[in-house]
Amino acid sequence: MAEVVKEGILEWLKKGNLGSKKWKIVYAVITPGGFHIFKDANDLYPSRSYSLESYSAEGPEKSKNFSFVLKTADGTVAVAGESDADVVAWTETLKQASGHKITYPPKKTHRGKESIMFRAKKNISGKVATSALLKQKIMNEETRHLLDSLVAIVERVTDAKTGANVEKQLIKMVLKGYFQFEKGKISMEQVRAIDAALRKAFNQVEKLFAYFQVKPAHALKEGIARTAAFLQEAAAAVLSLLEPLVRTENIVKMKEALAIITNEEFIFKVWDCPPLEQDLQSLIGAMSKYTQIELS
Repeated sequence: MAEVVKEGILEWLKKGNLGSKKWKIVYAVITPGGFHIFKDANDLYPSRSYSLESYSAEGPEKSKNFSFVLKTADGTVAVAGESDADVVAWTETLKQASGHKITYPPKKTHRGKESIMFRAKKNISGKVATSALLKQKIMNEETRHLLDSLVAIVERVTDAKTGANVEKQLIKMVLKGYFQFEKGKISMEQVRAIDAALRKAFNQVEKLFAYFQVKPAHALKEGIARTAAFLQEAAAAVLSLLEPLVRTENIVKMKEALAIITNEEFIFKVWDCPPLEQDLQSLIGAMSKYTQIELS
């Protein structure tokens, strides 16, 4: 079995026997010489495989934004990403993986975050959002960038296992909130309250970051305490909203994850770690983009 060059979630244009067409959420994997489509992120074997020994990529497919058409000796397949940048990333990787005889991905029974996100997108694709902006805000590239940046910092300050758990719990919180909103169990007013708490916390983090590597942590005790307090306020608002809707054991796990990233000790450790500057800049940039989008 070959190495995986790139993998992730795409939409695939499924064509029916009578000429019908429907876009389906799939999990795609690129290996040297191969492009593979899995119906589910945790499937052991691809449902379709295409040789990249000789191929061409064209696009977009008329019925879908951010799509491209892959023509191979094994057939033609149309897929779509989430943005122009996403399409470029996939097509560039396909180009790099081409020119080889087809290879197949290794068996992989669990893909962690990818599996959670895959199931979420499958669920979301079959629903109509009450607020298109809410759906965009939850699933957009900036929000995922914010999550990735935060997890990178947690991993550096603690360890990879803690980072993975924090990531898992944060994803579950976001998705649980979204699905309950779709069911009408969470109101737009409640969403705005959470959004306001997050904005206040993010704005405070941005203010504090202006002093990173300018003033040592011990000289910023008051600012760090205020930042932790705002983050804890936002965490409490999220947990208060989800507690009636989530099993007790899951709420406990969510509380533990949030406690790691909202306490003063964690912020002090981040502050005293100069190598984190790039990750912090990435996180602050993602927070800034979040606060620039208003919920209506």
